[in-house]
Amino acid sequence: MVGVFDSGRGGALAVTTLHRKLPRADIAFFGDFQNAPYGTKTEAQLITLIQKDVDRLKTVGSVHILSACCTASSLIHKLPPSYRDSCFSIIPPTVNVALQKTKNRRIGVLATLATVRSHVFQNEMQKAAPDVLTLEIPAQSLVTLAEGGKTDKDDVDVKRACRLCAMAFGTFGMDTLILGCTHFPLFSGALSSFFPNVSFVSSVEAGVCAFTETLSEDEKNGSGKLRSLS
Repeated sequence: MVGVFDSGRGGALAVTTLHRKLPRADIAFFGDFQNAPYGTKTEAQLITLIQKDVDRLKTVGSVHILSACCTASSLIHKLPPSYRDSCFSIIPPTVNVALQKTKNRRIGVLATLATVRSHVFQNEMQKAAPDVLTLEIPAQSLVTLAEGGKTDKDDVDVKRACRLCAMAFGTFGMDTLILGCTHFPLFSGALSSFFPNVSFVSSVEAGVCAFTETLSEDEKNGSGKLRSLS
């Protein structure tokens, strides 16, 4: 059984995307709603929580586990080997997609406070393409809105939050924007109004696509069971 974990509602989007791509795969999902959001926690707190998430999925037989949370993915390299080897980070594939899309070599990143603080997207970008300019902006307010069920593009609070995100990038002039949190694709409609002529890269879509390529045929072809863990 394939495992997926996240800190909240964003993980459900990853599960839906994975199920759409592999309808016969058996998928177990653990959403750590009790400790959400992850984006405001310290590194030490996050490492403890990630290990608990992985342990929970391993109890139902998950061997390959998708870290659908960008904040968690930013710390996978700091986990003990037994955990690190089980987890798939969505950061590198997201960066790869962004690099394929950009034409002017300027890429923006919207992410949680913890993800921006880690500079994981910027560091990954520099390793792959040193000539690319990257600007990371925290958008913790979008996480709060999503967890509260407010994602409608016409919602006044959603519009205000998206406008502030656009203002934070100022005159950076990117042509590609990474939605570096599993919640953020839920705001694509609202964000598009404030980021004209900018291509969005969903960390969910990019991460899930790359994750499916690592799975065995047996993992891809099960009974199509979806299991939500508590």
